[in-house]
Amino acid sequence: MTGPADGAPARAEASGDAPPHFSQRIIHYLGLAAFVLSGLFFVAALAMHWSAIGPLIADSRLLALLCVLAAFGQLGFILAAAAFHRLLKGMGEPSHFGSALSILMVSQFTKYLPGNVVHHAGRLVMSRNAGLSPAPVGVAILIELAGSALAATLVAIAFASIRSSELPELYGLVHFSPAAALLPAILLGAIAVAIAFAAWKWPDYLRALTAPRAADLVVAFGCYLLNVALMGAIFTAIAHQVAPHAEADYFFLTAAVATAWTLGLITPGAPGGLGVREAVLLALVAPVTGTEAALLAALGLRIATTLTDAIGFGLGLCLRRLVRA
Repeated sequence: MTGPADGAPARAEASGDAPPHFSQRIIHYLGLAAFVLSGLFFVAALAMHWSAIGPLIADSRLLALLCVLAAFGQLGFILAAAAFHRLLKGMGEPSHFGSALSILMVSQFTKYLPGNVVHHAGRLVMSRNAGLSPAPVGVAILIELAGSALAATLVAIAFASIRSSELPELYGLVHFSPAAALLPAILLGAIAVAIAFAAWKWPDYLRALTAPRAADLVVAFGCYLLNVALMGAIFTAIAHQVAPHAEADYFFLTAAVATAWTLGLITPGAPGGLGVREAVLLALVAPVTGTEAALLAALGLRIATTLTDAIGFGLGLCLRRLVRA
């Protein structure tokens, strides 16, 4: 004779109830699909721009330098993970540095999908699977975006302030027009309106969000500034390789790459700032190094950062296995 407990599985199966952890499996498969699509999109973009990238890869000395810089670029993941980990700890989350680093390394690769938001969603999902609450993780991501953009902008402003008399003749800033900033301005305005609407409609929920301590914000911002310096060092090495006699110093090239990175970040839909950052770098650097050298340096930076992300993705997968073990 079958009792109620014995018949429960049968009734659940007959009623179509989802088995335990079904949603987790769906999220897992969606994540795998995102990584596969990222790889396919990357290969398609590589094939589309092969005529420009091919000669760079054929240059053995430049390719060796790009590989070295890609390895050096892993320091960027460490700095970003240090900031992410510190912010989460400051909000009371049980974050571990190794886990934060692996999450960043693995999720970052999906930024090459159109939309430029999938890697943030992936970080939220992976963080939740690691036992972290979505709200503090979301706050940490927003702080990272704002803090990184602020750090890069401050570097660019510092350069413009110190060398303001040289800008019109040397650095090609006249190529930019107010129309070029229209779309990013609309995006930022929409975000501001959304935040204001949320503060009006859901004040209790917003007050419930935990904020990091001032010391955590200072440490995180220091990491963002160091990451800007790292990007500048990588771009300087590439620029001096392709144009050794050009009068382009580290300060200028760091300000240029910081400006390009920020505009690529706030331009909606550009996967990894693809196309936007290269165009900005070309406009800023070409008056100093020449158009051909500036284009080679911009493309070389894209190859170096893409190799950095690919290496980081592999290292992140290995680190995840170690963290789980």
